[in-house]
Amino acid sequence: MSPRKLEWGEIGIWLADLGSWNAEHDTKLLSREERSRAAAFPEGLYRDRFIRSRAFLRRSLAALLDEGAEALHFDYGLRGKPRLQGQELPGGLGFNLSHSGNHVLLAAAWGLELGVDLEHEPQGIDPLELAVQGCHATELAWLKGQPEADRIPAFTRLWTLKEALLKSQSLELASGLRAFCVLPDGKGTATVSDERGMTGWRSFVFSPQPALHASLAYLHPGGREFRIAPMRGLDYSYFTEFQRENSDDAQISLHL
Repeated sequence: MSPRKLEWGEIGIWLADLGSWNAEHDTKLLSREERSRAAAFPEGLYRDRFIRSRAFLRRSLAALLDEGAEALHFDYGLRGKPRLQGQELPGGLGFNLSHSGNHVLLAAAWGLELGVDLEHEPQGIDPLELAVQGCHATELAWLKGQPEADRIPAFTRLWTLKEALLKSQSLELASGLRAFCVLPDGKGTATVSDERGMTGWRSFVFSPQPALHASLAYLHPGGREFRIAPMRGLDYSYFTEFQRENSDDAQISLHL
């Protein structure tokens, strides 16, 4: 079966567990610069994960572009965010990648700058202590209002939302964490307050597996809403209910 193509107005989302991928075989797909970056990691798990995630990114984007995975060339923008050469926005292919452990999450869309984050729930942490260091006061109050047993998953979802927002606009972590106040609404979406006065944010959070949380964020450019299109590793039932219930120009809502 040929890979599903990404239509204009869709946001493709891929999720994969790369634990069984052959990093040695994947190395041949990487550029000289990527191989040099891989060599900077100590030999073993972290180097293999870097190689596998870059190979996954190349294969996924190449399928959309009908090009060879090894033929793709990347530039790097603010904060090192990668972009494809020859695919500059506003009309080119925007994408973002995140990984946690052996899992990787990729989102891509034509004509859209976006960000994603993927996190496993951390163990042995005090979520309130971490939230004091990096969260908006309103977010901290929201987290304190969660049942104690739910605070680690709630904090993890909150953190992925903030990371995705920062990555979508290539903002610094230190200065950007409190520039946004983002609150999950319990329906798969989140409300975003931007202290810089920017409006039109779209932000979504979902849990594709137990104790694994993911977020997608972008600043909507205006016009028709984008639609979520699971491309790999995600059950379509995650994303279809809102498409049945809402019109094309309605706010996207994920019912997870």
